[in-house]
Amino acid sequence: MFMDIITYFVPVDFSPCSYNALHYTTMLARCSQSMIKLFHVIDLEDLPDSENPVVISFAVDRLVKKAEERMKSLREIISMDGIIVKSEIAMGNVPTQLMNQIETIKPNVIVMGKDAGNPIGARSLLKYITRNSNVPVLMVPELHNPTMPSRAVLASDMKRNKEVEFGPFFDIIKKVSHELSILNVKSSYFTNAKDALHWINDLNETYGVNAKLLSQENKVGAKNIVDFVNANKVDLLCTVRYDTSLYDKLFDRNFTNQLASEAEVPVLVLKK
Repeated sequence: MFMDIITYFVPVDFSPCSYNALHYTTMLARCSQSMIKLFHVIDLEDLPDSENPVVISFAVDRLVKKAEERMKSLREIISMDGIIVKSEIAMGNVPTQLMNQIETIKPNVIVMGKDAGNPIGARSLLKYITRNSNVPVLMVPELHNPTMPSRAVLASDMKRNKEVEFGPFFDIIKKVSHELSILNVKSSYFTNAKDALHWINDLNETYGVNAKLLSQENKVGAKNIVDFVNANKVDLLCTVRYDTSLYDKLFDRNFTNQLASEAEVPVLVLKK
């Protein structure tokens, strides 16, 4: 059930936000047999607006050389911990190049920084990746101090008819977290505690974990869940992104986006 090697795909733009996400990834990778794939895209928009090919060529060479030097330094730092690390540099449109690379290497988890100054809006690269890729995305807040997660929470509607692959989440927390809890985001789904217990037991048996069901009181809705996570020392949150209605897409009302935008801890988004 669990993967022998977890491949973390980390897009790096050399900003503090992406460095913090990489720091968090490296910390997780130390605890299990993992590989980190670094990827940097030289954005064509960063090239000077010139019709002179010599000027363009010089600018390209300068950007590539600078990126190669930075990537080499990152590889050396990460490999000192005994972690397998590879890197690649591409040029072009950033979202397109990222999606092409994700399709090529098929990582287990994508790790991206969440910029404190830029919410996950309609034009967000983070939102674009979570919407267009089926690979789980781990969002690390820029201001989050990378520490090993000790209390992980899975926010789920706990419906058996929705087949969700929780493996990537449990592959991580089984190695690093001491406590795993399930938070039912649809408290009205189960008519009695027996059904909820049966769902939890099936989950534990399938993935070899020991999850506990949290009390549902006052924890339904994105805001209440975020308040609970922020107030109860939860340090890793997992949720599932389902296909939403056209209305929700137009007005950016996706439940997962609200959790990821407002939570102060890393959020792993699984795609249904």
